[in-house]
Amino acid sequence: MTQLFIISANQHNTSSQERLLLRLSDTQWEQLAAHMEHGLGIAGDIRLQTCNRLEIIYEHHTDVSADILETWLSLIDHTEISEQHFKAYAGTEKCISYLLNLSLGFHSVIYGDDQILQQLKTAFEVARSKNKLSSLLERAYQSMMRTHKQVCRDTDYKSQTVSLAYQALKAARNIIGESKLSEKNLLIIGAGEMAKQVLKYLSKFHFASVTITNRTMSTAQALANENNLSVIEYDSDWTNAYEVVISCTDQGLTRLSELQFMDLYIDLSLASAEIEDLHIPYILLEELQELISTQNERRLACISQVQGIINDQKSQFLDWYNGWLDRKMNTV
Repeated sequence: MTQLFIISANQHNTSSQERLLLRLSDTQWEQLAAHMEHGLGIAGDIRLQTCNRLEIIYEHHTDVSADILETWLSLIDHTEISEQHFKAYAGTEKCISYLLNLSLGFHSVIYGDDQILQQLKTAFEVARSKNKLSSLLERAYQSMMRTHKQVCRDTDYKSQTVSLAYQALKAARNIIGESKLSEKNLLIIGAGEMAKQVLKYLSKFHFASVTITNRTMSTAQALANENNLSVIEYDSDWTNAYEVVISCTDQGLTRLSELQFMDLYIDLSLASAEIEDLHIPYILLEELQELISTQNERRLACISQVQGIINDQKSQFLDWYNGWLDRKMNTV
């Protein structure tokens, strides 16, 4: 019987340092994907890797999570990491419940995290572009989006911004002062999803200039072109040319020792957990997460209402799923 399965390593069962060890490079992801497709016969899967979580959601007729984890661990080759650092969900009912709760930020560090839905959407779109979005996963995606739409329409759960990117920019304005912000040059390190979130809110914060850098310059250039911004080579001497730097990638960590004269450094990457003895003003990811958590009371008041919507959407999905299985069996 075709079902959904999920493998997850997140902030609830791993530390930030353990998640750093678990992270896979693009090449390693492709190796794992090849094994899942050709070795295990998995036709559809979603892969998500963020600061707080690593997830694989897949459709299969058999639970092969143990095999996937064995391959994953062989790729990273860290003896201090084991299967115990992952949590597995087996069966469509458990998985759709987890996915709907995940998409609304119920499994995030911050309840109602605005970024997780976009991260999931991107992961599903990547799977679609690679012909990895199978029928069951496609329906799960549609259910996730319907749930989000209903929550936005019928509750106040999404009425308050809890984006880390927005809070990072707000913190910069509070520390530097709104009147002086227009005198400061901002550098954004990275061109991925977090950097895009920073750019989404940038119009509300008036810096003198905004520049992007990234190890892969083509990615930085494309993002800069979309937003009419400047770019600079990552390996060039930019370390003292900007008063404010926001790092949206672990790449930013490699040059911290060069930073000497700066008004503020903000690190939105998982690697910020490793920062020690930085002799300039800085804010780390965990500090922003704690700040947002204290501002989240209005969302918390809506949780029971949101859970009711999740339960209704879950029931609708399972009704469709059971009918889908019946139709598949009748066509065999």
